[in-house]
Amino acid sequence: MTVLTNSSSVPQLNRCLGLIQVTTQAIAVVGPTITAVINIPQVYLSSGNSSWLTYLIACLCILLVSQVLITFARQEAGTAGLATYVLQGLGVTFARLTGWLLLLAYGGFGILLLAMASQSFAILMGMAGPKLPLWFFVVVLGGLIWWLVSRDVRVSNGMMLVLESVSIIIIFWLCSVILFHHSIKFDLSEFQLTSATGNQVRSGLMIAFLSFVGFESAATLGRESLHPLKDIPKALRIATLLPGALFLVWAYVLGLGFKAAPSNILNSASPLVSLGDFLQIPTAAMVISFSASVCFLSASLGVFSALARVGLSLGKEKILPPFSTKIHPAFHTPVGSLTLGLGICILGTLVLLAMGLKPDDINDVCGTFGTLALLLVYGLVSISLLRDHYRRGILSRSILILGSVTILLLATATIAFLSGLNQGDLLNTVLIFFVLIVLGIGIIARQGADRS
Repeated sequence: MTVLTNSSSVPQLNRCLGLIQVTTQAIAVVGPTITAVINIPQVYLSSGNSSWLTYLIACLCILLVSQVLITFARQEAGTAGLATYVLQGLGVTFARLTGWLLLLAYGGFGILLLAMASQSFAILMGMAGPKLPLWFFVVVLGGLIWWLVSRDVRVSNGMMLVLESVSIIIIFWLCSVILFHHSIKFDLSEFQLTSATGNQVRSGLMIAFLSFVGFESAATLGRESLHPLKDIPKALRIATLLPGALFLVWAYVLGLGFKAAPSNILNSASPLVSLGDFLQIPTAAMVISFSASVCFLSASLGVFSALARVGLSLGKEKILPPFSTKIHPAFHTPVGSLTLGLGICILGTLVLLAMGLKPDDINDVCGTFGTLALLLVYGLVSISLLRDHYRRGILSRSILILGSVTILLLATATIAFLSGLNQGDLLNTVLIFFVLIVLGIGIIARQGADRS
């Protein structure tokens, strides 16, 4: 094994990123504003006034997962992300499988984000006048993403920081309008736990939990971070705590707005835009659409940046074609794996649109795909933590409890996630997902046989 063990044969990427840049990568993939625009209205529809509590529990759960990753991140760093951690406890084969799962996850999220970003920019452009087909925006945004991510890593990272900051500011602006609106009363009674029921919290918990997926992408920057063993653990922690704090505030404040507005707003195509119209904000539609557009673009940069680095690692392992190991001669970015991965995602998005799926349908299908892959990856890392510490004779009670509770939590979340899929398209997505896993296992097994 070469890349996954971080040997000197790893292609030389620019080691130039500080803590802020590494953290930006993780937060961009989480996409806080995407949660405000899409997930929080769904959670409120399920959990009602208990939305803030639902997000609090989800944040505590994801903190357990992040602590497992942080335990490894203090010792190992590379471009393969969490596959590097799995290598320590479960060996080469499971590390390669984890890399394959990460590739499927980021590929699924990449298609999702291309579709949603194209829809958002199409809506925004339509407000200005010309109406262009979605495929046009998929191709143009795909080209823009390739250009930015293939540049010096600091360029794409800086763009993520700017775009995400702007979109977060816009959501806070909407929250301030809600708090000072004459028809809305600031109500602290909702913080009383007696106002929440178990069924309300449980029904929205899965959506809230899924709002955090992607925070682990900071681990793919191990070869470009100036101080990876120090900064990546901090980035993983910040990328759960900061979005968690934002989600708690937004869930409560936006909940006040939804509570005062007509109930049918939550079933509209864009609940936040409808809420803005209810509050009689003349620029709500344009501002919120702009916020969603830049956040989708920011998240796309983060996802394809992570996908390119995982693809580079798998290319060095000969799981992907040799072209995926190509490094940009001037910018020292993994341009080969980026071109391959982004090209497949653009083609996949265009095919799904041609099949008649709307961006919201693609969001459901590919979100299911990517989330399932990451749940399995988190589980493999948790198992690896226990086995690694046991093998080295340092399995403490705290690590045993941390690993066991996290595995139980992830198993419960995965079962709940699968049991909630009752639509044909989503069930077909799960079937395709497992077929691709089998394909990956076959490729990995063949490579193992060739090397032996």
